Amino acid sequence: MKTRTLLLLRFNIVAEKEDELNKWYDEVHLPSVVACPGFLSGRRFRANTLPTKAKGINVGKVAKYMTLYELESPAAYETKEFQQARGFREFVPFLSDVTLEMYEEIKCIEKEE
Repeated sequence: MKTRTLLLLRFNIVAEKEDELNKWYDEVHLPSVVACPGFLSGRRFRANTLPTKAKGINVGKVAKYMTLYELESPAAYETKEFQQARGFREFVPFLSDVTLEMYEEIKCIEKEE
């Protein structure tokens, strides 16, 4: 089985730019990133409040938006195509709490259907 590499991006955006950013992100940015060599998929998520707090788990500041990209390997991050496609362009001044992290799968257990 081939291991997966995930690129995780989280951020907040000021309310007055939120609709504009979401339109650009969904229609322009996400498709252009997924079209880069080595990128397999891109999914966007909006945060939900946890219904209960788990004992002993520190829940930090929550970013409202998260994007999860699946890559063939970490090398996809280094391609010239991705380096040109990445970034928030004119939205940078309106962002906060931006984090970018890469993870390589170490174990997967899937449910059999």
